[in-house]
Amino acid sequence: MISGGGHAFAVTAPNAWVLDTSSGATQGLNAVLYPKQGSWEDSPAVMYVSATSRVPEQPLANFVGAELARLRAANPKVRAAALPAIQTHDGKRASVWHLEGDRWGNHEAIAYIEEQSVFVTIVLTARRAGDYKAALPAFTALVKTYEATVD
Repeated sequence: MISGGGHAFAVTAPNAWVLDTSSGATQGLNAVLYPKQGSWEDSPAVMYVSATSRVPEQPLANFVGAELARLRAANPKVRAAALPAIQTHDGKRASVWHLEGDRWGNHEAIAYIEEQSVFVTIVLTARRAGDYKAALPAFTALVKTYEATVD
């Protein structure tokens, strides 16, 4: 269960992954996930979950567009492509994007979920394409477990 500011939601760690609510706290992350044999600091692929306050009536498409514009401004070579949406456990539609080409060479998948008071983001990030591809099924499994409990 992850909560704060009038919202609460649950996610379940995929098989062979650890859900950790303390390691990413100093970075403002509600939860971080990494393979059981690794750690938040040294795993080749990691995931994290965060919530951003939502401006009332702001559509998800506007939030995603602003996020992608911010990422491109910081990393002009970033390429973004929409991936198929993922249905969450509670029946919501997560908008999913693939990004690559930032200044660190990361490969990322980002799922955006709209709630009444927040936008929830679930992110998979890896430095190498092979690690990203290997972790993508775990990312999909994680997004599918998402369920809002209070918003």
